[in-house]
Amino acid sequence: FWEKSRVFDLLKIMLVSSILGLVGEWFCVHKFHFWEYHFPVFWDGLPVWIGLVWGYLYAIYILIAELFDRSWRRFGEPVKNTFSIVFGIAFFLFLREVHLRIDVHIAYYYALFLAVGLTLWRAPMDAWTLIVAGAGGTIGEYMAIQNGLWSYTSPAFPQTGMPISLPLAWGLAAVYVRNAALHFWHSTIWLALGAAALVGILKIL
Repeated sequence: FWEKSRVFDLLKIMLVSSILGLVGEWFCVHKFHFWEYHFPVFWDGLPVWIGLVWGYLYAIYILIAELFDRSWRRFGEPVKNTFSIVFGIAFFLFLREVHLRIDVHIAYYYALFLAVGLTLWRAPMDAWTLIVAGAGGTIGEYMAIQNGLWSYTSPAFPQTGMPISLPLAWGLAAVYVRNAALHFWHSTIWLALGAAALVGILKIL
Protein backbone atom coordinates (compact mmCIF):
# COMPACT_ATOMS: atom_id res chain seq x y z
CA PHE A 1 0.00 0.00 0.00
CA TRP A 2 2.57 2.56 1.14
CA GLU A 3 6.29 2.20 1.60
CA LYS A 4 7.44 1.91 5.20
CA SER A 5 9.13 5.32 5.04
CA ARG A 6 5.87 6.84 3.77
CA VAL A 7 3.86 5.27 6.56
CA PHE A 8 6.37 6.66 9.05
CA ASP A 9 5.96 10.14 7.55
CA LEU A 10 2.19 9.93 7.96
CA LEU A 11 2.53 8.74 11.54
CA LYS A 12 4.85 11.66 12.28
CA ILE A 13 2.32 14.09 10.78
CA MET A 14 -0.48 12.58 12.86
CA LEU A 15 1.57 12.59 16.07
CA VAL A 16 2.87 16.15 15.69
CA SER A 17 -0.54 17.55 14.69
CA SER A 18 -2.27 15.75 17.58
CA ILE A 19 0.13 17.09 20.20
CA LEU A 20 0.31 20.63 18.81
CA GLY A 21 -3.46 20.60 18.28
CA LEU A 22 -4.19 19.65 21.88
CA VAL A 23 -1.93 22.37 23.24
CA GLY A 24 -3.25 24.99 20.81
CA GLU A 25 -6.87 24.05 21.51
CA TRP A 26 -6.32 24.37 25.25
CA PHE A 27 -4.98 27.91 24.91
CA CYS A 28 -7.73 28.98 22.46
CA VAL A 29 -10.60 27.45 24.46
CA HIS A 30 -9.48 27.72 28.07
CA LYS A 31 -7.29 30.85 28.15
CA PHE A 32 -8.54 33.03 25.29
CA HIS A 33 -12.15 31.75 24.96
CA PHE A 34 -12.18 31.98 21.16
CA TRP A 35 -14.73 29.14 20.92
CA GLU A 36 -16.47 26.56 23.07
CA TYR A 37 -17.66 22.97 22.63
CA HIS A 38 -21.26 21.97 23.32
CA PHE A 39 -21.09 18.38 24.55
CA PRO A 40 -19.43 16.37 27.33
CA VAL A 41 -15.73 17.09 27.57
CA PHE A 42 -12.81 15.43 29.26
CA TRP A 43 -10.26 18.20 29.89
CA ASP A 44 -10.82 21.92 30.43
CA GLY A 45 -13.52 22.25 27.79
CA LEU A 46 -11.90 19.98 25.19
CA PRO A 47 -13.66 16.91 23.74
CA VAL A 48 -12.07 13.51 24.11
CA TRP A 49 -11.64 13.04 20.36
CA ILE A 50 -9.88 16.33 19.57
CA GLY A 51 -6.37 14.84 19.28
CA LEU A 52 -7.57 12.14 16.87
CA VAL A 53 -9.38 14.70 14.72
CA TRP A 54 -6.28 16.85 14.44
CA GLY A 55 -4.14 13.85 13.53
CA TYR A 56 -6.45 12.34 10.92
CA LEU A 57 -7.62 15.56 9.26
CA TYR A 58 -4.19 17.06 8.76
CA ALA A 59 -2.82 13.78 7.41
CA ILE A 60 -5.72 13.63 4.93
CA TYR A 61 -5.33 17.26 3.85
CA ILE A 62 -1.60 16.84 3.30
CA LEU A 63 -2.16 13.68 1.23
CA ILE A 64 -4.71 15.53 -0.94
CA ALA A 65 -2.28 18.45 -1.32
CA GLU A 66 0.37 16.01 -2.55
CA LEU A 67 -2.02 14.83 -5.28
CA PHE A 68 -2.53 18.44 -6.43
CA ASP A 69 1.22 19.04 -6.28
CA ARG A 70 1.94 16.05 -8.55
CA SER A 71 -0.71 17.24 -11.02
CA TRP A 72 0.68 20.77 -10.87
CA ARG A 73 4.06 19.59 -12.17
CA ARG A 74 2.48 18.41 -15.43
CA PHE A 75 1.30 21.89 -16.43
CA GLY A 76 3.34 24.24 -18.57
CA GLU A 77 4.84 27.50 -17.38
CA PRO A 78 2.09 29.77 -18.83
CA VAL A 79 -0.59 27.91 -16.85
CA LYS A 80 1.52 27.93 -13.70
CA ASN A 81 2.28 31.64 -14.00
CA THR A 82 -1.38 32.54 -14.61
CA PHE A 83 -2.59 30.48 -11.66
CA SER A 84 0.14 31.93 -9.41
CA ILE A 85 -0.88 35.49 -10.29
CA VAL A 86 -4.59 34.80 -9.71
CA PHE A 87 -3.87 33.02 -6.42
CA GLY A 88 -1.56 35.84 -5.28
CA ILE A 89 -4.19 38.50 -5.94
CA ALA A 90 -6.97 36.47 -4.28
CA PHE A 91 -4.78 35.73 -1.27
CA PHE A 92 -3.88 39.43 -0.89
CA LEU A 93 -7.54 40.47 -1.03
CA PHE A 94 -8.42 37.78 1.51
CA LEU A 95 -5.67 38.95 3.88
CA ARG A 96 -6.97 42.49 3.54
CA GLU A 97 -10.46 41.39 4.60
CA VAL A 98 -9.03 39.43 7.52
CA HIS A 99 -7.08 42.48 8.67
CA LEU A 100 -10.19 44.68 8.50
CA ARG A 101 -12.53 42.29 10.31
CA ILE A 102 -10.57 40.70 13.19
CA ASP A 103 -9.21 42.02 16.45
CA VAL A 104 -5.89 43.82 16.01
CA HIS A 105 -4.16 41.71 18.66
CA ILE A 106 -5.13 38.49 16.87
CA ALA A 107 -4.01 40.06 13.59
CA TYR A 108 -0.51 40.47 15.06
CA TYR A 109 -0.30 36.72 15.71
CA TYR A 110 -1.45 35.92 12.19
CA ALA A 111 1.05 38.39 10.73
CA LEU A 112 3.88 36.80 12.72
CA PHE A 113 3.03 33.22 11.74
CA LEU A 114 2.42 34.22 8.13
CA ALA A 115 5.73 36.10 7.90
CA VAL A 116 7.68 33.16 9.34
CA GLY A 117 5.86 30.68 7.10
CA LEU A 118 6.44 32.69 3.91
CA THR A 119 10.09 33.15 4.83
CA LEU A 120 10.78 29.46 5.43
CA TRP A 121 8.37 27.62 3.12
CA ARG A 122 7.45 28.87 -0.36
CA ALA A 123 7.42 25.65 -2.41
CA PRO A 124 4.34 24.74 -4.49
CA MET A 125 3.61 21.91 -2.04
CA ASP A 126 3.35 24.47 0.78
CA ALA A 127 0.89 26.53 -1.28
CA TRP A 128 -1.24 23.46 -2.03
CA THR A 129 -1.19 22.49 1.63
CA LEU A 130 -2.39 25.99 2.54
CA ILE A 131 -5.19 25.87 -0.06
CA VAL A 132 -6.42 22.33 0.62
CA ALA A 133 -6.37 22.59 4.41
CA GLY A 134 -7.86 26.09 4.33
CA ALA A 135 -10.77 24.99 2.14
CA GLY A 136 -11.30 21.60 3.77
CA GLY A 137 -11.06 22.92 7.31
CA THR A 138 -13.49 25.76 6.63
CA ILE A 139 -16.08 23.46 5.03
CA GLY A 140 -15.74 20.99 7.90
CA GLU A 141 -16.13 23.74 10.48
CA TYR A 142 -19.24 25.06 8.76
CA MET A 143 -20.90 21.64 8.96
CA ALA A 144 -19.83 21.18 12.59
CA ILE A 145 -21.10 24.63 13.64
CA GLN A 146 -24.42 24.13 11.85
CA ASN A 147 -24.86 20.86 13.74
CA GLY A 148 -24.15 22.53 17.08
CA LEU A 149 -20.86 20.81 17.91
CA TRP A 150 -19.14 24.08 18.86
CA SER A 151 -19.49 27.84 18.42
CA TYR A 152 -17.22 30.88 18.15
CA THR A 153 -17.55 33.73 20.62
CA SER A 154 -17.04 36.56 18.09
CA PRO A 155 -17.87 35.34 14.57
CA ALA A 156 -17.37 37.75 11.70
CA PHE A 157 -20.44 36.28 9.98
CA PRO A 158 -23.18 35.75 12.60
CA GLN A 159 -25.45 34.00 10.08
CA THR A 160 -22.90 31.19 9.74
CA GLY A 161 -21.22 31.56 13.14
CA MET A 162 -17.77 31.56 11.51
CA PRO A 163 -14.80 33.94 11.78
CA ILE A 164 -13.28 35.18 8.54
CA SER A 165 -9.81 33.97 9.53
CA LEU A 166 -10.74 30.24 9.47
CA PRO A 167 -9.20 29.42 6.05
CA LEU A 168 -5.96 31.13 7.05
CA ALA A 169 -5.89 29.41 10.43
CA TRP A 170 -6.40 25.93 8.96
CA GLY A 171 -4.03 26.52 6.05
CA LEU A 172 -1.18 27.97 8.10
CA ALA A 173 -1.52 25.26 10.74
CA ALA A 174 -1.25 22.58 8.06
CA VAL A 175 1.88 24.15 6.55
CA TYR A 176 3.52 24.33 9.98
CA VAL A 177 2.45 20.80 10.91
CA ARG A 178 3.72 19.28 7.67
CA ASN A 179 7.12 20.94 7.76
CA ALA A 180 7.57 20.41 11.49
CA ALA A 181 6.70 16.71 11.18
CA LEU A 182 8.79 15.95 8.10
CA HIS A 183 11.87 18.12 8.65
CA PHE A 184 12.50 18.54 12.37
CA TRP A 185 9.92 16.47 14.14
CA HIS A 186 12.12 15.53 17.13
CA SER A 187 12.51 19.20 18.05
CA THR A 188 8.78 19.73 17.54
CA ILE A 189 7.90 16.91 19.91
CA TRP A 190 10.12 18.35 22.62
CA LEU A 191 8.68 21.83 22.01
CA ALA A 192 5.13 20.46 22.25
CA LEU A 193 5.93 18.60 25.46
CA GLY A 194 7.37 21.80 26.88
CA ALA A 195 4.20 23.65 25.91
CA ALA A 196 2.11 20.92 27.56
CA ALA A 197 4.18 21.34 30.73
CA LEU A 198 3.50 25.07 30.55
CA VAL A 199 -0.22 24.33 30.32
CA GLY A 200 0.06 22.22 33.48
CA ILE A 201 1.83 25.05 35.29
CA LEU A 202 -0.81 27.57 34.18
CA LYS A 203 -3.56 25.29 35.45
CA ILE A 204 -1.90 25.15 38.86
CA LEU A 205 -1.47 28.91 38.93
